[in-house]
Amino acid sequence: MATYKLPNGEVTDSQQLYLKLWTELGSVIEALVPGAKLAEFDSNLSFNVPGRESRLVLDVWFVETLARTARPADGRKFRMSAVRTEKCKLCEKPVHTVGAGRTRLFCPECLVIHTKLRLAMKKEQS
Repeated sequence: MATYKLPNGEVTDSQQLYLKLWTELGSVIEALVPGAKLAEFDSNLSFNVPGRESRLVLDVWFVETLARTARPADGRKFRMSAVRTEKCKLCEKPVHTVGAGRTRLFCPECLVIHTKLRLAMKKEQS
């Protein structure tokens, strides 16, 4: 199974989570630097900027610091998704949860198993 490195250094098997967090981090520079477009990511962020011959390359820690302290022209705060990591209750794989809501307790594969077991137990009780 393919794994993907998140900006905080953790590893996930969710490509969707991987893309969401890196593009969200890139949007900070896109909002602060006129015309900047995220070109590459994963370990560092590279941006194409109009008027520059080479790409603008920034470290993750620098962009995260900007996200916490800087404000774009409209004055709003950057809302970065916080990643919460727990171990799956069945297989012990890391499970990542992003945003508000309850922390996930099962990985996608084990969630199916857990749900089937729970439904079987309900049928048995009735």
